[in-house]
Parts: sequence; C-alpha cells; structure tokens
Amino acid sequence: MQSTDKVTRILMLYQQLLNGNIVKKATFALEHQITERTFERDIDDIRLFLSEFYEIKELIYDKSNAGYKFIGSQEKSFTEFEFLVITKILFGSRALRKDEMLGTVKALQNELPKHSQDRVKHLIDNEIFHYRSPYHNMAIIKMCWDLGQCILRKVEIELTYEKEDKTLIKRKIFPENVIFSDYYFYLIAYLTEEYRYPAFYRIDRIKEFKILEYRDMARNIDIGEMRKKLQKMYAGNVCKVKFSCSKKAVEPMSDCFPDAKIIGRDDSSVLVEAEVFDVGFVKWVVSQLDAVEVLEPQNIRQMIKEKIAALYKKYQ
Repeated sequence: MQSTDKVTRILMLYQQLLNGNIVKKATFALEHQITERTFERDIDDIRLFLSEFYEIKELIYDKSNAGYKFIGSQEKSFTEFEFLVITKILFGSRALRKDEMLGTVKALQNELPKHSQDRVKHLIDNEIFHYRSPYHNMAIIKMCWDLGQCILRKVEIELTYEKEDKTLIKRKIFPENVIFSDYYFYLIAYLTEEYRYPAFYRIDRIKEFKILEYRDMARNIDIGEMRKKLQKMYAGNVCKVKFSCSKKAVEPMSDCFPDAKIIGRDDSSVLVEAEVFDVGFVKWVVSQLDAVEVLEPQNIRQMIKEKIAALYKKYQ
C-alpha cells in the first residue's frame, strides 16, 4: 500500500482533530503507511501553524486516551470577509472622528491572522484616505463607554447638554440605553418616572455629566420595540396609522417599519398598517413624496398637510 502524500495526510489529520476526535499515533501511522516519527513531525507542523494563526486552540497529548486532541475554544476566527463588511459599515456611518475611526479599524485588523492583515489593508486604503470626521468633530467613544457604565450601575446622572441653538441646559436623568442612528450616537434616558416615553440626547452634545445616586427605577417601555416605531430619532406619541404605499417603496418602508403589516394590495400599491411615533412618521412620509399616502388617522393627515403647506410657502 502506498503512503499518503504529506499535504493530504496533514489535512486529514487536522480535520480529524477539528472534528473533536482523539488521534492515536500508531493507528494513524499504520493507516497512512508512515513511521511514527513522521507522524510526530506532522503534529509539530500543525502546532507551528496554530502558534501563528489559531492561538485559541491547543494541540495536546491526552495520556488517559493515549492520543492527540484539540483543547480550547473551537469557535471560528475573525475572518477577512467579516472585517471587510464591518469596516465598510463603519466608514459608511461616518459615526466617529477620524482618529477614533482609524483606531477602531486598526484594532479590528489586528484580530486577523498576520497573513491576512496586509491583504485587507489594500481593500480599505482608499476609504481611509478619503474619510472625513463628522461635523461636530467630537471624540465620543469614551463618553459612550462611561454612559454605558452608568446604565449598568443604574444611577441617576445630571448632564450638561448643548441644544441646537448652542445654549446649555442641565437635566437630571436616568440613562437607559446608547444607540446609533443616522450619523449620531444617542443616549436614551428618562427624565422622571412620570414620563411615558424617554428623551433622546445626542452624545456629541453632552458636555459633561456627574453621577448623583443609585436609582433602580421601573422601566415602562421596551427599547427594542421602540426602535421599530422610531424614525430619525423623533419620538412624539405612539399611534396606529394606515397608509397606501407604492410597490416600488415597499422594500424601504419595510426596513423602516419592520413590524408593519400589509393588509391589502392592488396592481400599483399596497395597504399598510403600522404602529409609529407620530412626529418621526410625519417627517418620513413627507420625504417619500408621492410614494406614500396616509389614510388614517385624520390628525396625522393634518400634520402632513401643514408640513407640505409650509414647504410650499417657502418655495413660492
């Protein structure tokens, strides 16, 4: 019987180990017509490979079972494909100041095997060169982390916040969550226990905050559910709406309102029901031009009419 060539043999050995098998020296050597010394060299080659690229696994000799096996996490490594997708999302978001963005991308790149790092670098060089910081030019990674710690500790804080007109205000709040939407990070927080819905603060506008006290307040809204109803970080009151949507706009509508239900259709449009925050929904409808017509309720139709009338007046 002819011995298995080295490349095929090592791949078969590696696959057996990946499958969680215990590989015995004498048995493997006999099956592949090699000496036990050759088998040991194959084991050394795999260990060298692991030391360079796959440090989460270790190849050991198990005395109790008289064979070799892997120990440690068997989770897959961070891949080039994942790196490319994540960095493209990061660059497209323009969420971070340039130094923070490049530091984050570099940290992700360092998670790749060494042989992959130079290859992926060429795929993002152009993005790095042309990247521009957001207009506010504020460093926000540390602020996001500090606020996250306040959320975990369930503390009340007092923040100093800069409004759009540049005036500073102070608010005592209970931080609930940090989210990202449309170029900006936001702190979602409750002003008092009496407020039904939380308030939203752009994190780049938070000048400072101080911790006041521990406060384990009861939450009355699910943040994940709230995001399904929210547009452009404009809240308002929750209401049920019924609207007609052209077929070409169904896909973006479904992405904006994932819980929306299509309750009817004809040749050119669909009839949709959804639960939304009214202020953000009105802004979204106006941006859709003739692709969407709100049918119910009447107060939402009136809000839209007023927005359109004001816009028309501006361009007369």
